[in-house]
Amino acid sequence: MAFFIIFVAMKNWCFIGSFFMLLLAACSCTDTAPRSICHPDRHLTTIDTLMWQQPDSAFSQLQAFAVSPAMDSLDAFNGHYFHLLLSELLYKNDYAQTNRNELLQAVGYYDSLVVEEGNRVHLDLAFLDARAHYINGVGYYEIDSVVPACEEYLKALEIMENHFDEKDLVGHKAKFMALTFTRLFKLFSNRYLHEQAIYFGKRSLLYYHKYDAEPWHIPWIMEGIGSHYDIMEQLDSASTYYQEAALLIDDSTGLMYRDLLSHRAYLTYKQKHDLSSVLDQWHWLLLHAENDKEFVARCCCLGELYYYEHQWDSAEYYMNIVYHGLCGPDSKMLAAKRLQEIFLISRDTVKANKYGLFFSSNTSTIDQYGTLDSQLTQLQYAFQQKTGDRIHQQGMYLVNKRVVTILGVVFMVLIVLMCTTYFNNKLLNRLKMQNGKIIETLESERYAHQIQQAALGGKLKNSNAQIKKNREKKHEEVFPIAEKCLKNNPSTLQFVDEPICQFIREQVKKGQFKSHMKCSVYKDYALDREQLLALRKAADHHFSLFTIRLKKAYPQLSNGDLTYCCLYLLGLSDADVSALMQKEYSTVSEHSRKIKRVLGDETLVSVLQNFSYSSDL
Repeated sequence: MAFFIIFVAMKNWCFIGSFFMLLLAACSCTDTAPRSICHPDRHLTTIDTLMWQQPDSAFSQLQAFAVSPAMDSLDAFNGHYFHLLLSELLYKNDYAQTNRNELLQAVGYYDSLVVEEGNRVHLDLAFLDARAHYINGVGYYEIDSVVPACEEYLKALEIMENHFDEKDLVGHKAKFMALTFTRLFKLFSNRYLHEQAIYFGKRSLLYYHKYDAEPWHIPWIMEGIGSHYDIMEQLDSASTYYQEAALLIDDSTGLMYRDLLSHRAYLTYKQKHDLSSVLDQWHWLLLHAENDKEFVARCCCLGELYYYEHQWDSAEYYMNIVYHGLCGPDSKMLAAKRLQEIFLISRDTVKANKYGLFFSSNTSTIDQYGTLDSQLTQLQYAFQQKTGDRIHQQGMYLVNKRVVTILGVVFMVLIVLMCTTYFNNKLLNRLKMQNGKIIETLESERYAHQIQQAALGGKLKNSNAQIKKNREKKHEEVFPIAEKCLKNNPSTLQFVDEPICQFIREQVKKGQFKSHMKCSVYKDYALDREQLLALRKAADHHFSLFTIRLKKAYPQLSNGDLTYCCLYLLGLSDADVSALMQKEYSTVSEHSRKIKRVLGDETLVSVLQNFSYSSDL
């Protein structure tokens, strides 16, 4: 019962705590939008929405808005919003940024709002801040400021990952994440930083799958990742990405398809070391080159193959095409290096020195690239470390949340089980008590019938004067009133000689029961149901159906009262009966007073014994 009270109290406290938590949550949710932000202008939001699908139409609308009267009424927030959209649309429509100063101001403005709002930052504001950093990075990249561009791209990603859950990065936000990772993939690819490029390429793939991307985006990224694995001599990984990219390319006439064939042919050569197995494919690629730039790129790869095969004449032929053709500085440097080595082998020092001079004159540029590469690598490592730490923290948060949830459920289940067990046990004990009373009544009636049958057949008597004498002397001090009555009616000593009666009187003598003690203290002296029935049987046997006559003479007495009368017939006190019956002393006293009221005498032992031999057969 105490546990139930505690449980109810706990429920009340939980309810009160939940109520206050709801109040706190309601108070904290009344100001979900940042107070420092005005509402975006509806014209600008319309242009923003259109930009993701039709950047040319959006640019036309923005130009029209710039000369409208509404432009003059823009507040600070929408003014920066306008220049952010302008920078994005200039880039998407292949124009150089003409509002760099205004964009930088917008970046600082959005950063200040994000810092001011802290964890309560509005998600739309976080997205605008990330977009501002991204387009600012594009502007840096257009003027060849590679490191600042990389920093801005990574800052944009960091803002998005800090303020959005992964499940929220869908639609425009997923497209933004994919494009930002792709910009980083291209940036590191151009620097030949293969591991970093692979990392960002794989991250971009995750987001290309989360929105309706262009069909060529995913195979293009896969082909790029495969080429980096190829250069790093991880040929199995390269082959896997090339195959997956080939499955996604539907157009077999485009440049991407021919680039993929070029990569796979080069990979086949590296795996088999047999030039003849790929020559036909390379000649096909040369034949189907659409412009000089593509043709020179194929010649560069074919010249490399002949160089590795030590076919110096063919290698010189194709590398000369690369050196004098339309190609990037990296391909030209490679061609100069290979031609220098080829002419050194053929002992043509004049030509070797010519190409060597070109190669050495560009060494300083390579050294500068090395410094930039180191800075870019450090930026990528720091970003990857932050991402790993954030994922770990999120994982720990989810684990802790699950643990708390599971423990809470287990705790509630335990409470329910304990309460159920408690009430079931209480109900079971009540049913047992009721069944016990019914069984006791049935057994009493059965024994009464047996005794009545025995009485009709004659009463068995067995007297032993010596035993009676010894019993009188032994128990005279313990049962003074009972002994006096027994001396007045010696024939009733046969009842006292019964084993059950002797056992009870011995228990009383050993126990020395006290009325002020709890009955549970004397539980070792308690009588069970069979012993109490044996006592009633003995009384009925020696006193001519004592309990039956008593019930007939005094109908007010209950079946339990008759048991008490049999105990009082032995001269027991209320304290003795309380200990033997394992009833509280107050309960026994109440029964005793009731029996006295019914029998009309204050001394129960004498009146009961007088009644017992009044009809002695």
